[in-house]
Amino acid sequence: MALAQQQTHNADIAVKRLGVPIPEVGLALNRLDDNLDVHFGINTDDFDVELDMTIPAEADLEGLGPRILDIKHRGGRTAEDTWRVLMGRRVYGGGPRVRGATPGFQVFFDNFNQNKPIKPGKELFPVGAKHTRVAVGGQAKGYDVGATHKHQADGEQYGVRWSKTALEHAASHGGGKRIHFHLDGMGDISGIAGKSGDFAFNVTGRELRYVWRNWNRFQWKVIFYNGYTGSGHAVIVEPPWLADWQADNSTTVCMQCGKEFGTFRWRHHCRGCGRVLCDGCCSQKKRIAWPVAMPGKPRETDPVRLCAACYLRL
Repeated sequence: MALAQQQTHNADIAVKRLGVPIPEVGLALNRLDDNLDVHFGINTDDFDVELDMTIPAEADLEGLGPRILDIKHRGGRTAEDTWRVLMGRRVYGGGPRVRGATPGFQVFFDNFNQNKPIKPGKELFPVGAKHTRVAVGGQAKGYDVGATHKHQADGEQYGVRWSKTALEHAASHGGGKRIHFHLDGMGDISGIAGKSGDFAFNVTGRELRYVWRNWNRFQWKVIFYNGYTGSGHAVIVEPPWLADWQADNSTTVCMQCGKEFGTFRWRHHCRGCGRVLCDGCCSQKKRIAWPVAMPGKPRETDPVRLCAACYLRL
């Protein structure tokens, strides 16, 4: 039985593209660190998991969606912890979260964003997912009057840089700091890269797009999950944008240069995009975290063949 078929919780199955399920890798079993392991995912109350509201560490997780069960079982913290600790007293009127502040995040936020100017005419930004450059939900927000750089935002406007900064903070730290991205409940995420989809998932979609665009830096830091087994273990899945291995017999010519395969021009596969290419168009090699694998074969751990575009991207 497939791991995802063992689900007992009511998070929707996240899918790859055009309704194709994301391949499963294994189960999440190891214990996590509350400072080093950060969980990202959608926020929703519509998730069947019991919380003991008399325990501060559990009450702290209310409304944070499918990530709750994994945090209860294995530990770690939500990305929102950083945001709410940082802004709690000033905006929400509350105090620090149970898990406390992320050390050094305020300084990191300022340093990361101070070189990112607010472009003229971009002082207002839409809240909600975009589809063909049109906001489909929420209201427009604005940076503080007179702000020239993105680190000079305040209040809820902070949120436009908050999630990207949280990802960068995790990626910039060596050692065991990891990003745990839960795809549960996001439905068909085929349009995420194109900024389309339900505006309610805007922040999560923005985070997912950011990881995808900067995959060369995040590929060794991010673990993706989708669903739980009946025993409550999160199911680890492949990156949601991982390409398929193109069948050898699907083409008689190189998909890059168009030259015909033959005795002196052999077929190869780019392990980044999965296309069938000739040796000249697929000669560079690099070790990557998630190479496209030949169906039925294990993923390669040595440097793998890449086309020029994937080599530059990675």
